[in-house]
Amino acid sequence: MDKRILIKNISYLVTIDAEKKILRDCHLIIKGNKIDRIGKGLSPKQKISRNINLDNTKNRYESEEKINIKNEYKFEKKILSKNNVESDKEKNIEKNCEFDEKIDEKTQYEFDEIIDAKDMVILPGFINTHHHLYQNLTRCFSASQDVPLFDWLTTLYPIWSKLEPHDFYISALVGIVELILSGCTTTVDHLYIFPGGQNTVIENELRAVKKSGIRFCLARGSMSLSEEEGGLPPKELVQEEDEILKQCQRLAEKYGEKKSEVQLILAPTSPFSVTKSLMEKIMELALEFNLKCNTHLAENRQENEFCLERYNQRPFDYMKEVGWIRGNVFFTHTVYLNEDEILKLAKSGVYPTVSDKSFAIILFLSQFNINFPSLNIFEIMLCIKTKFYSVVD
Repeated sequence: MDKRILIKNISYLVTIDAEKKILRDCHLIIKGNKIDRIGKGLSPKQKISRNINLDNTKNRYESEEKINIKNEYKFEKKILSKNNVESDKEKNIEKNCEFDEKIDEKTQYEFDEIIDAKDMVILPGFINTHHHLYQNLTRCFSASQDVPLFDWLTTLYPIWSKLEPHDFYISALVGIVELILSGCTTTVDHLYIFPGGQNTVIENELRAVKKSGIRFCLARGSMSLSEEEGGLPPKELVQEEDEILKQCQRLAEKYGEKKSEVQLILAPTSPFSVTKSLMEKIMELALEFNLKCNTHLAENRQENEFCLERYNQRPFDYMKEVGWIRGNVFFTHTVYLNEDEILKLAKSGVYPTVSDKSFAIILFLSQFNINFPSLNIFEIMLCIKTKFYSVVD
């Protein structure tokens, strides 16, 4: 049976819905992992009281009987419906939510957990749109601090190549706990190294995901262009194209659309670590399985210089040539785009998941009243947070 949680006495409920409603003095019922009801006028009559108080992050229990007995509550008769709305003089604060009209004084519910949210704000969990969880293990490595991206990567590649499969469990668990403590309930992890093989690495990461309960998007990264072939990563960290495509297809068959709670994203890592043909073939596979795609783009000046030297194109034009300017794509960072590229990106339906430096893109577009689809300030702030976590402590 799904666990029932009651959050009562909510001072402010921030909905983040299309109308950006903020509800006051209400309660929330959670059943399993979904919101079951939002309502007002909760007047509990307790047989057992198990009140969770968040003051100083401590739990306080008050009971007349054993704690493991479920709590039973009654709702008082006065329930606001969409036709029974109280006005509120505060700007942008609304009380008109479609509360369940079927609940009356005779309705009883048992709750496994009751949280008193008096003088608190309840809001949806943040969504982190980009992370490399395994990089938690090499944060603050002195030799890689305060250096350009390419130097940072070439310093850490040899260390990452020696990671054991169990290391991916530990690093994922550490990173996920940090995210949850920051208010994040969903994360995308861009995983692009597989020492020990894809299956064991991913299995260990998903073991940490299951233990934590976080909602998870696996961005299966890939690197096929080694240093010997003009790319950046060492030979021991790249895979053959055919191997990458076979492994991505197996993941798509297992975790593709509506097949699993784990959502799959296909994410060849960057223009300086992936061949042109793999970029094109990954997109074909994504379209076949109706999957999202992601890659790093225009992260720094070194990447721009690399693309101009190798492809005789800037990163944005290269993405257009390989068929990656389309609606199922989101780019990471997009720091070094020029004004023309920013406008084209915004109008194309492709959106960036940005870091602190590329926040300037959003500010630039604001003067044209252009918004990226599905992008909001919470995504921006969480990307700043996780990028910070991966590099420094």
